[in-house]
Amino acid sequence: MVGQKSKRSRASAKSRAKRRVLPHKSPSPVRKFSAEIKSGKRPSKFPLTQVEKKRGRKSQVRVSEICNRAYDFKLILEGDRKRIDWARLLQASSEQDLSEVLKETHNRARERLLYKPELFLATLKDKKFPKQDRNAQEQFIADSLAAEGRVSVRRSRDIVQRDRSARKRRGKILRREFYIECSCGYIGPAFRDACPDCAAEVSYLDFATAFALR
Repeated sequence: MVGQKSKRSRASAKSRAKRRVLPHKSPSPVRKFSAEIKSGKRPSKFPLTQVEKKRGRKSQVRVSEICNRAYDFKLILEGDRKRIDWARLLQASSEQDLSEVLKETHNRARERLLYKPELFLATLKDKKFPKQDRNAQEQFIADSLAAEGRVSVRRSRDIVQRDRSARKRRGKILRREFYIECSCGYIGPAFRDACPDCAAEVSYLDFATAFALR
C-alpha cells in the first residue's frame, strides 16, 4: 500500500526518539578522568612546566650587615697586602690554590676569606672582575663575599653599591646650633654659636659647668 511506512523507516523514528535531547543553553558534557574524579581537582594545563613552591620562610638579608661585612673584608685585604701574592691569587682555580696563597695571612683573614671558597673562586672568574687596579679588585672581592652566599655574588655587589651610592647622595650637617635665651631678650635658635641680635657668643664652658653641677 502507498500510505504505509516501511519497517526501516519506523525503526529509525524510534531510535531518534530515544536519543537524549540537551537543553539549548546547556554546556556540552566533558569527559573526566578517573584520577580527576577521585581527587576533585582539575589537572594543570601545563603539568611539565609547573614548579613546586618551596615551603618555609624566605631567607632574609639585612642590608646593613652586608655593607658592614664588605667594609670588614676590604680592611682585611688591605691589612694583609704584603702577605698575599696577588698574581697567584688571581690565577687560583681551586680551594687548594687559595689556601696556598693565603697561608701567610693572619688567622682571622684566612678564616674569613676561606669561609666559602667557592664564592671566592666564582668572584675571581666573574666577567666584570677588574683587570688592573688592585684597589678596585679588592673592593670587588669584598662586595661579592659580603653576603656570605645568602644571595648571589652579583646581588651582593648590587646591595653594597646601592647603599654606597645612597650615602653619597645623602646630605651632611654643615652647622649645628642651639636654642638659646639671651640676656638681651632674644629667645630662639642661635646663629653660628652666637645671639643673632646682640652677637653674644655661646660659652661651651657654661654648658660643661652646668652639666657637672647637676
